[in-house]
Amino acid sequence: IKLAQSLLKENEERLRLAVEIAELGTWDYNPSTDTILCSDRTLEIFGFEPDTPISLPMAIETIHEKDRLRVIEAIQHALQPGSEGRYDIEYR
Repeated sequence: IKLAQSLLKENEERLRLAVEIAELGTWDYNPSTDTILCSDRTLEIFGFEPDTPISLPMAIETIHEKDRLRVIEAIQHALQPGSEGRYDIEYR
């Protein structure tokens, strides 16, 4: 068990470093509470101050208006049963 925990910790650290180096924003949306847990980089990308609690509507409001509907539709699809929660979209 200790070896597995050590390997898990090591892999988590490698992933964290890779995300940091690539300057990617990461986030996790909880539809039950309508809260988004996100990295400082994500907050920066969306124009929020560090440690700002944000909701999905707040994040959507920051998306360019020409992309907004497409993003909303992708999110709604990801929240449907059977979609496996997959969300993969690019926008300005």
